Amino acid sequence: MKAYAAQFESDMENFLEARAKEVVVGGVMVLAIQSLPDDVDQSKTPSGVMFKFVEAGLMDMVNAGIIGELQVDMFNLSIYFVFAKQMTRLIESNGSISIEKMELTDSGLKDAPINAQAVIMQIRAGMEEVIPKHFGRDIVDELVESISKKFMEDIHLLESCNKKAQLFIVLKRI
Repeated sequence: MKAYAAQFESDMENFLEARAKEVVVGGVMVLAIQSLPDDVDQSKTPSGVMFKFVEAGLMDMVNAGIIGELQVDMFNLSIYFVFAKQMTRLIESNGSISIEKMELTDSGLKDAPINAQAVIMQIRAGMEEVIPKHFGRDIVDELVESISKKFMEDIHLLESCNKKAQLFIVLKRI
């Protein structure tokens, strides 16, 4: 996790430096990025819950002898979610931009009933290229079916998670 955080910080510092050169003094830019509320574990957010469903589906396939446990152990999604405090520090250290507004917003999930089919389609779309490259194309449909079953069994996990998982930021060039 420390390596991902270090890489994110390096990439974000470069991104902010480049944008500060492009935006005119007084100009603004808006960012919306996946984030974690300070002191909230990723497993308690919508994306974290969805990754747990993917993991459970993969382990079902291991238990059925379809894929190997070593394949799952070697599977890595290089995804990092920044904390609001961390993002504030990165922006403030830039010196060429200021924070006009920063807030955690809902990830898009509302308190209305969750559309299970839409969530499963989102998981499939997000994993459609990653899974076949590591495990082969022939497991995708079966994996999605397994994830769907897990999702329906444990939908309450998604309903009860912290939905504030997107950081909305308005920055101003100073």
